Amino acid sequence: MQIYRTVLTLALILVVQAVLFQPYLSEPFERDEGAYAYIAQRLSSGELPYRDSYDHKPPMIYFIYASVFKFFGTSMAAIRSFTLLVSLLTTLAVFFLAWLILGRFGAIVSALLYAFYAGNPYIQGTSANTETFMVLPMVLSLAFFLLALRREQKLGWLFLAGLCSGLAVMIKQVALLNFLVILGYYVFICLRQRKDWSGVAALLIGLAVVPMLTVGYFFLKDAWSALLHGYLLENLLYVSRKVWVWPRLWLVLQELGLLWGLSALAIMLIWFNEKEDKFKIILAWALASGLGVFMGRAFYGHYFIQVVPALAILAGYSLLKIAGSNWRLVLLAFLALIFSMDLFSRISFGLLSPELISQKKYGINNFVVAGQVAEFIKQKTLPKDRLFIWGAEPEVYFYSQRAAASHYIYYYPLLYKDKKSQQARLALLTELKEAPPEYIIWVEPRVVYGPLLNYVKAGYNYLASFGRWQIWRRKRIK
Repeated sequence: MQIYRTVLTLALILVVQAVLFQPYLSEPFERDEGAYAYIAQRLSSGELPYRDSYDHKPPMIYFIYASVFKFFGTSMAAIRSFTLLVSLLTTLAVFFLAWLILGRFGAIVSALLYAFYAGNPYIQGTSANTETFMVLPMVLSLAFFLLALRREQKLGWLFLAGLCSGLAVMIKQVALLNFLVILGYYVFICLRQRKDWSGVAALLIGLAVVPMLTVGYFFLKDAWSALLHGYLLENLLYVSRKVWVWPRLWLVLQELGLLWGLSALAIMLIWFNEKEDKFKIILAWALASGLGVFMGRAFYGHYFIQVVPALAILAGYSLLKIAGSNWRLVLLAFLALIFSMDLFSRISFGLLSPELISQKKYGINNFVVAGQVAEFIKQKTLPKDRLFIWGAEPEVYFYSQRAAASHYIYYYPLLYKDKKSQQARLALLTELKEAPPEYIIWVEPRVVYGPLLNYVKAGYNYLASFGRWQIWRRKRIK
């Protein structure tokens, strides 16, 4: 009977999570999603990430998008629906992990917390970002590791833990920090108990599988150096260039306020009262997740998605300790907190149109305008025509189904003052002169690169504006 109640409760949690997700299914792509979607779209034409379209995100995100497009159609709706599916599966994974640490009721509370908070608008939990897809294998990796610690036959579970971590790392690099917690703890066990090191080998072999397959794919395409440059070197350069950025950080911290408070209490309680390995591991794993947020030095909302699983489990632990044996009290108290502190905000977002959701979530209107501009361009061009966008909105390429005239699909790598950016700007002008695009879309008129502006004015006529966006059409030779 208990198993049926658990399954029913989980099903209800997933239904509520899906209902809360519904208003975001038609939300316009933001710029990162636009880049992933465009690069995935070009994969079907034989192009490759990094070599043919500049980006510095790990390769697996493009292949996730491309796989969704292949099986469910090349559309924003397909990506949004797949993101919902992954979010639901992650809730189940959090339940599984929390069960191993807290038991059945703690797992239910943790899953409920995750289902509610992972979809919050200001952490962009309903968007198809790298973190949204990374957390599922990241959570499963720790769950399989904890299972391995309970089993006599450990190697298979340790291999699965490493395999999931390898997949997570190829979706976003910071998942390596969480794997190092697992690896470090198992090495410590081997040293303390004088065990053989076959389990460490299983972890490392599992970790290597997905990266090696990815490298092999790019090697066969004669583009492994492009992978190395885009996945590793460009990210090191990106982090070195980055200054501390705090976009809407207060809204994110406020949105997760209940989880922060309950998790802080859990850390103190575990630190002073718990001796079991599983509690030490979840604390170290939570710390690794937090460090992953800080590594980019830019506190965008979606960076915080990776800490929500750990926060949900720690908060579940606190609620169990507060309630003691009276589990009904903890459930009622939790629901009261949700309704009084957070649910009104979620409902107010849910009542907005998809366009207004985007504007309120990000504080800008660019992602809405991108769709309007893409439709305008699509009506004015042929499928073979190419575009160039001076700005950071590659979703226009995806929406319009037109290829970029340059492999720089957004302007960020062109804006720095170092030698690398200077070379990139020269390469951009060379690409545009060799194969002039039919239309140039100037998204940010206030960000000016003189030689490019001169090129546009000499060879293009101003056509139309969409707010600050300017559209230029190539002059016809008479």
